[in-house]
Amino acid sequence: LAYCGVLDMRSDVFNRYVEVFEDRIADGYFAGKMDAEIVYIILGEYLWQDVYLRRGEWKKAFMALEVCLKYGLTQDTHQAQERFSKCNPAFAPWQPNGGGSGRILDMMVKSFCFDDGESLTLLGGIPFAWLQQNGVTKLAGVWTPGCRLTLEATMIDRKQCQLRVTSTGAAGLPRTLRFPEHLLVTAATPS
Repeated sequence: LAYCGVLDMRSDVFNRYVEVFEDRIADGYFAGKMDAEIVYIILGEYLWQDVYLRRGEWKKAFMALEVCLKYGLTQDTHQAQERFSKCNPAFAPWQPNGGGSGRILDMMVKSFCFDDGESLTLLGGIPFAWLQQNGVTKLAGVWTPGCRLTLEATMIDRKQCQLRVTSTGAAGLPRTLRFPEHLLVTAATPS
């Protein structure tokens, strides 16, 4: 209900649900516990990443994607799988999983650029250390409901990067751009 926008993600009811889910239902960082050994992977994490990005819970949004990258993909060929065994490394059913691959790609894009219909969150699931390590981090031609975006983060020094956001399309950028609170953001141009 929260993912579809029917339930307010900041309501007391939903806050209590998140607490119960994280403490009693989730299996650590895995959102799809099936039994003591097997987790259904990529779908639950996909939905929770969206919730965490909307709620501004950046580390949790990052971890949702990381769980999928580390446990939902084979490390040799990067094939998505539908289930993961915490005990048996040879367990790999329903592989390759096309739907899982698509969700992981969507999660990667949302980490850079997340449109919640009201605002555009930039770099919500990207650790600053990744930007430092890359030097230049770029995502080009991302479709949003109102425009097509290109994002390019270029490190200036170890503590600063310049993020250039360009858009094409009639609607242009949303009125509200949102950044994680741990990033100090200043506008380089009035536009």
